[in-house]
Amino acid sequence: MKRNIISILVLMLLIVQNYAQEFNQVVYSERTNSNILLGYCNRDGFAHEEFQGWFDAAYEAYNTNKEIIEKLTSLNTDNIIIKVVLGTWCSDSRREVPAFYKVMDETGFSEKKITIICVNRLKKSPGIDISELKINFVPTFIIYRSGKEIGRIIESPVNSMEEDLYNLLSLGKP
Repeated sequence: MKRNIISILVLMLLIVQNYAQEFNQVVYSERTNSNILLGYCNRDGFAHEEFQGWFDAAYEAYNTNKEIIEKLTSLNTDNIIIKVVLGTWCSDSRREVPAFYKVMDETGFSEKKITIICVNRLKKSPGIDISELKINFVPTFIIYRSGKEIGRIIESPVNSMEEDLYNLLSLGKP
């Protein structure tokens, strides 16, 4: 019996290791002649020395509309998740992703409900099939309500990050 339990635990550990994705992988891109983030990431990836300068500068420079932030904060976001596909090599991503995080911080939106996927210049992330997301431009912010896509912000918002998010979440369109 004891041997069976140990065997099961070892098997479970091997399964978890096989399916666990490494977060915040920094890889050299010959195409951009620089290091990029690739694969699943979280906010910690932007604290890496290669990315922290542009992330922090754009975050600090972005001024939110406090009235829209209050409206966003009042919405029920319990069933909302957001996927962000970006390229750390992309100027739009370098501008919009920090703005997105500033809005998330000011509204108190849980980072646990945000999935970040970093791609190369071919809009691919080896080991992750994002073909069903139909990504043509980065960054792309995909908003889901109860598992169903309700809208996207592609490359840059129509109005502002917070206003477009509010429009998507309250009306279903930017």
